[in-house]
Amino acid sequence: MGRREEALASYNGALDLQPYHVEALYNRGVVLHKLRRFDEALASYDAALVLRPDYPEALVGRGAALHDRGRFDAALRSYDRVIALCPDYAEALVNRGATLHELGRADEALKSFERALAAEPHNAEALTNHGVALRDLARHDAALADHEPASPCGRARPRQSMTVASPCINSGDSSRHWRATMPRLPRGPIMPRRSPIARHAVRPEAVR
Repeated sequence: MGRREEALASYNGALDLQPYHVEALYNRGVVLHKLRRFDEALASYDAALVLRPDYPEALVGRGAALHDRGRFDAALRSYDRVIALCPDYAEALVNRGATLHELGRADEALKSFERALAAEPHNAEALTNHGVALRDLARHDAALADHEPASPCGRARPRQSMTVASPCINSGDSSRHWRATMPRLPRGPIMPRRSPIARHAVRPEAVR
């Protein structure tokens, strides 16, 4: 049994004891998503949102699961709900931009990446996707400027080797997969960070 399967068993055990533990429902959704069990992940996110409709991380996770199922319109609605609650949530804005790009709405995607960068100017995912969106709109000089600070080594790259993250879920691992082909947006959105876990079932404590 791998670590993710072990984590899933732990969350299922917690939910057997406390079926309405909202953080356990959310975190189970994250693990199921990383296991690519998208429909089950979506059900777990939805269960968390029944208990806490304004749970931003669960809304981002729900959007990511819908995106990975190819349900882009529904994913967009989920991200819009997050942004209505948290207008500067960069992760949601980046994922919203990726979904808009999938829907062929390039100008709106670019605006979403710009909003993400206004909230977090040094967000590498936002910078990369912003650069790709500019390139798709034939704004090559601005695209080159965006790709340089997003280099994983912090150094400028020559035009012919601009890179973007490969289309895979961001699991939070230190290793990242890069490809040096023509840049395009990741098919998969950014996964949200883990939810705060309740300490003594009273006050949440963030896990980093």
